[in-house]
Amino acid sequence: MSIECINFGSATRIYLLILMLLAIPACPGHAQSAKLLVYTGANGYVHQVTEIAVQALEELGRKHLFGVTVSDDSTLFTPTGLEAFGAVVFLNCSGDILNDVQQEVLRSYLTAGGGFVGIHGATTAENEWDWYGWLVGRYFTAHPKIQTAVVRVTDPDHPSTWHLPSRWIWTDEWYEFTPAMSDELRVLLTVDESTYDAEFTSDGTSYKGMQPEHPIAWCQEWDGGRMFYTALGHLEVAW
Repeated sequence: MSIECINFGSATRIYLLILMLLAIPACPGHAQSAKLLVYTGANGYVHQVTEIAVQALEELGRKHLFGVTVSDDSTLFTPTGLEAFGAVVFLNCSGDILNDVQQEVLRSYLTAGGGFVGIHGATTAENEWDWYGWLVGRYFTAHPKIQTAVVRVTDPDHPSTWHLPSRWIWTDEWYEFTPAMSDELRVLLTVDESTYDAEFTSDGTSYKGMQPEHPIAWCQEWDGGRMFYTALGHLEVAW
């Protein structure tokens, strides 16, 4: 089986675009808004690539006619603040970024049929909020050094992956995660741990990968809304 080397300027960028658009639900509460809120709030590690990622998402919006509003201001999380958006994107968010009232607003938004996309660092956010854990599916635990590895498409029938090669080479920061919060997660991409060094030590804890399956992108319909997550995107080349 051949292995392709691709970049986000082609197939994987289309993957990200479709991820954005699929998150905009076709439901009465949000059907009129092809507009995304890209939230970049970080109360922990700040990814330097976020600024470049924002530029890429704004470009996708201009080219494909959906609105993109970018902010790190959590005060936007009010019922009237979110009603203008078809989906909320957590781009490299980290730490405790929403207060109790804002958390309830996001929960109500999803329950009413809203969409959510988590990108890369989003699984490092809101670690003490159980509902968010169920929404995002898994929490980040640690990662080895940045390495090149083989990515596998595990669900070629999904609209975000049908155009991708079944196996392709990519360099990124390979997040490891807690076990899935739900059996309903639909895994879209995995990384082949046999193609990079998945054993490492972090803060005195030894990690030996997530065999037999190491998911790096997944989706689910949950609590009335739709959710997508991708761990790809740590490096500038991704954008």
